[in-house]
Amino acid sequence: MINSKFLNTFLNLVEVGHYTKTAKLLNMTQSGVSQHIDKLEQSIGKTIINNSGKKFDLTQAGHLLYKYAIDIRNKEQKLVSEIGHDYPYEGECKFGCSGSILIQIYKHFLEYQSKHQDLKISLESAPNKRVVDMLSSNDIEIGIVTSKQDSELFTELEVDVQELVVVISKKQKEISLENIINIGFINHPDGLYYLEKIFKSNNTYNRFKYIKKTGYVNQLSQILLPVSLGLGFTILPRFTVETSEYFDKLRILDLEAPTYESIYVLYKKYKDLPARYTWFLAHLKSFFK
Repeated sequence: MINSKFLNTFLNLVEVGHYTKTAKLLNMTQSGVSQHIDKLEQSIGKTIINNSGKKFDLTQAGHLLYKYAIDIRNKEQKLVSEIGHDYPYEGECKFGCSGSILIQIYKHFLEYQSKHQDLKISLESAPNKRVVDMLSSNDIEIGIVTSKQDSELFTELEVDVQELVVVISKKQKEISLENIINIGFINHPDGLYYLEKIFKSNNTYNRFKYIKKTGYVNQLSQILLPVSLGLGFTILPRFTVETSEYFDKLRILDLEAPTYESIYVLYKKYKDLPARYTWFLAHLKSFFK
């Protein structure tokens, strides 16, 4: 490994061009400068300087090492600059949320990005558990979920509530939640979580284990297609259903107990968020319908 102190001495020597002046610049003795160069040559196993009286020339290895030293210095200066400046309108903003939440917020995010084009919006669509996992492993900075975490790891802000609805095809007759198990369930990444929540709220949990699954779709835009064709029922947030291209072919069941779930914004409790996230935290609540 190349000693950074020796490398810095070498860099200054090349740029100053004189041993005595370099020693004065670095508050060293001339022999100290020479010792650093000798130790640097020993560490890489190559001669880097050919001395000729008061002058010197770099060897091929010396030229390569000088380019390396400049690169290291430039990277250090850039790092110090980035650490010292936290720009509100520059950098990558990394979020994770469900598909149903994504369609409510993404347009607003892009409108903001269009005004500040040095921002980069990265939005990962995933079910609740995956969002929490990504946040824990620092793959994202902010997660938006619908399950309360109560974790010491996260700051948790409730920003809204959304209604969950049971959806069937208009081709099917009006049916009760008690008897819906007979038409099958179109599952999706948050499907079983929604299903259990609805059945518990309406005191029909004893029927939950008898639900048969007739399909699985992991793309939000396609979940309601098999439902519209009468192949089963599903459960989604009301906003997602009412804005679907298949809405005119669907029927939302009337439930004895409407079921709601909270929407939470999560971020690491002991990690300072960069300034570029301030606007998003301040405005997220207004994006939900």
